[in-house]
Amino acid sequence: MMTIVKYVSLCLFFVPSVYGLTLANGVDINFGILEFSGYSGDNAIGTNGSITYGSSFSGSSLGTAGAIEIQDTTGTVVEIACEKTGTIADISGNDISLNNAEVSIGLGNGQPHGSGTSCNGIKKTVITHTISANSANNTLLIGLNMRTNNQQNSIESGIYRTDYSGGSPITVRILVQ
Repeated sequence: MMTIVKYVSLCLFFVPSVYGLTLANGVDINFGILEFSGYSGDNAIGTNGSITYGSSFSGSSLGTAGAIEIQDTTGTVVEIACEKTGTIADISGNDISLNNAEVSIGLGNGQPHGSGTSCNGIKKTVITHTISANSANNTLLIGLNMRTNNQQNSIESGIYRTDYSGGSPITVRILVQ
């Protein structure tokens, strides 16, 4: 009989202070409760909140994509850039790598992981967006991959966050053109 251990994985993302913009209604990336019986395969969350699991993992298949509403005057053009990688850690310092971060703009435009726009570092604009009067169209959605394959020494049952010691957030840069 195989025991399934549960842990919750919460990934905060960080948006630096940006002059001239208001960033509101931030939502953390949340994989919810993941059950695992081994360490085979990675887990990914799309910009629509859908989760795909590695072969040793299971769960509800529904999580929460990261989100932040970009507020400014209608017609303002913004450039969005983001890091590809980060790290989540538990309170004891065990860590799990995050990679292949991706973004979509607009609440109705979330997609499964692998279908969003790939992040390519905070110096590389990946989306140019014109602020509209409808706030739902101005919400940036974030998905990513959690590297759980063959991490036997670092995955323990617990809560994992980017703001615990050993964690590092996926940084997003938003600039007015």
